[in-house]
Formats: sequence, structure tokens, C-alpha cells
Amino acid sequence: MRHRLLVLRAVSTRREVIPYSVDALSDATAERSGVITERAPGLELYLDPAVVKSGDAARVRALLENALASLKPA
Repeated sequence: MRHRLLVLRAVSTRREVIPYSVDALSDATAERSGVITERAPGLELYLDPAVVKSGDAARVRALLENALASLKPA
């Protein structure tokens, strides 16, 4: 998914530059990779379990568990 951003006008060119923002990958390769990416108001999540070092895994799990606990209704 992508969306268009504001048109830029560069001094060094005479043309408009139209940038786009890539919000998510939608191909099958990205889905099979195990990488988790999610964006929503109040959420920016990128997790690639294959890259997390074994020494950091416990800390990452604790962070995710605390995040989940903070979303439980009171």
C-alpha cells in the first residue's frame, strides 16, 4: 500500500517531484518472511524475529507482554 505525499519543487530541477510513502508490503514474500509490520494511530511496530539476538529475546518478549497488558480493559 502506498499514498501520495505533497508535491515538492526542487530549485535544481524544473519539474515537480511527487514522493510516495510505502505503508506496507503486500506481496506473498513479505507475508512468508515472518516479519511483522503494523501501523495505526498510537502504534508503530516492526518485528523481525529472525534478526532478534538470543540475548535480546527475553527483553523483547517482556516489552511485548507489557504492551499487551497495557491494552487490557480496566
